[in-house]
Amino acid sequence: MIDKHVGLEELGDRIWRVYYRQKMLGYFDEETLRIQDEIGRLKRNNV
Repeated sequence: MIDKHVGLEELGDRIWRVYYRQKMLGYFDEETLRIQDEIGRLKRNNV
C-alpha cells in the first residue's frame, strides 16, 4: 500500500484501529510499532 492514505482511530492506551477507505485493516500498537489483523495475526502474506 505504498503511497496510499490510511485512517487511524484511537481506541485508547496506545492502540489504534487502521482503516483503508471503509475497510478496517487491523490494529496498530504504538509500543511494538506493529499492525495486527482482527484475530491477532502479525505475519504478512507475500503474494
